[in-house]
Amino acid sequence: MTGEISPEDLPDTLPGYQINLIAEFTINNAVIASASAGSMGSELHEQLGFYDPRFGWGLSTNKPIAGEYQAIALDLQGSSPEYAAQLQAELDTTKAQLENGDATQLANMTKHHLVGDLLEATIFSYFALNNIQDDIAAQQAGIVNYRAPSYGKFSTSLSTSYFYGTPRNVSTDGMVMDVDRVFNINVDKNNDKQKRLDFSKTVGGRYSAMEHLGPEIMLSTEDAPAHGISAVKAIAIASSQGQKIWTINQANLDLAMAEINLNSETEREIRNSVNTGKVVTTHEQRLNFNGWIGEGYIILDPETGAGAYKIAGGGNGGKVDVVDLINNVIGWANTLIDVLVEGMRNSQDIAAQAFKFFLTAVGKLFSAVTNTLGNIKTGFDLFSNCPIDVIFLVLPVIIFLTLLTMLLAFLLSGFIAILFGVLSGLFTGWFSGRIISICKKT
Repeated sequence: MTGEISPEDLPDTLPGYQINLIAEFTINNAVIASASAGSMGSELHEQLGFYDPRFGWGLSTNKPIAGEYQAIALDLQGSSPEYAAQLQAELDTTKAQLENGDATQLANMTKHHLVGDLLEATIFSYFALNNIQDDIAAQQAGIVNYRAPSYGKFSTSLSTSYFYGTPRNVSTDGMVMDVDRVFNINVDKNNDKQKRLDFSKTVGGRYSAMEHLGPEIMLSTEDAPAHGISAVKAIAIASSQGQKIWTINQANLDLAMAEINLNSETEREIRNSVNTGKVVTTHEQRLNFNGWIGEGYIILDPETGAGAYKIAGGGNGGKVDVVDLINNVIGWANTLIDVLVEGMRNSQDIAAQAFKFFLTAVGKLFSAVTNTLGNIKTGFDLFSNCPIDVIFLVLPVIIFLTLLTMLLAFLLSGFIAILFGVLSGLFTGWFSGRIISICKKT
């Protein structure tokens, strides 16, 4: 044994209920505060805020997942060249140590070197690039512009499956940039209010675009390009697909809400925002972009030009989902199987070993059912806007694939079942694409 671990040997998911974590708040790699965060995958509550002597506290509330790594950046009055040089030096040092392969140096590396510096560099670059472009745009537009204290974060993202509030399986789900506050103080040199509003809208759109462009630039390689999403990119994708783009105000609110079909929480926020005098820009239907299912929307204040550029995806709000309930039952069954198999691991009894093999097969069956149910759920989300005759065309195929997957997983309980799962997934994806194209034409 060499003690080396191949990335291929690492599991795709971790049992969150078996892993207890400590939350740490660090500055310059020094732990400033720590507290128990509970089980990995648990939902936490976080408040970030800034105190303005004129307006008081401005707070943003987030719900991070225990086990995620966040880099929080402050942009007070512009980006510091000295700090940029320091961050670059730290990244170069980490790169050199990884390429050198010295065992002592590798043993001394921490999560801050391997993950934290990269996350911090990405969110720092977001503010630095926007500050430079703000100066250029302000000069061209005849605007006097100053950066006011702002903050945001770039973090890893975890996806958790729960059973009655207990984290069951936790897996990585990419990275997320969340810039809660970007604030500028600006005025037109001729005190033209409309020009100042136009400038604010222009830079606001860029701020949103940089939320996907920044990570794409930082994390892409020639062989593996990164794909990010932001509010303006989501709207652009929807437009390229032929969706109607709505600019919603109080005059057309009821008409727009009758036409769009987005997440229920998104629709509720759109309606509430418009009723308070805001103007919302969004698209008609949910998107499926590289596995991300959601929507983008922009909420603007016509009086000040301030805006919120938002994306929403992955969830069903407060809706009670039958598939989720079934998955919960399957999750408990898998937990029971894990316990029984572990208890018989060292058993020499032939009957016990045979029963262990049976339980393992059933466990794989449950896993196949869980994955299939998830695919069915996603499929119905995608087909929710299809005519009823198209849905009846899809339903028999889905039922057939479900039964066949369950049967093969139980009988074969091995590589062939996994291969079939992959092939059926590819076929379902192709078939879904065809149905979606039919729905668009109808």
